[in-house]
Amino acid sequence: MSTFPPVLDARRSARHDLLSATVTTSLLKASLIRAVVHKYLYGHKGQADPSVTMAQALERAYKKLKDDERKLENEERAIDRQLEEYENLLQMVDGKRGAFAQVVEDLTRIRRESEECKKDLRRLGWTPE
Repeated sequence: MSTFPPVLDARRSARHDLLSATVTTSLLKASLIRAVVHKYLYGHKGQADPSVTMAQALERAYKKLKDDERKLENEERAIDRQLEEYENLLQMVDGKRGAFAQVVEDLTRIRRESEECKKDLRRLGWTPE
């Protein structure tokens, strides 16, 4: 029981060799496809300036996005400071829940809801005249 007849062992060995060759061939094909795609994507040259590659363009785009992110973070900090100053001033003038604060909150809510309504109307095909 522990040994196979030579015919069955040769057949099984041939199947394993075929499977091994198929897997190896598939891996080689996948590697070749990856190399070709990488060449076409990252090795692409610009038509306007052939010296610029896709990798350089992606690097420039990444740097621009990082610069934009820094600018937005600075803008966010500035707006947060202004908002804090406004809230402090509002606290001095009108207290925590005074009438002026309620008017400002209502006006802000109305503007936000108006913008949302306009967006919904545009999405439904309405165009302002």
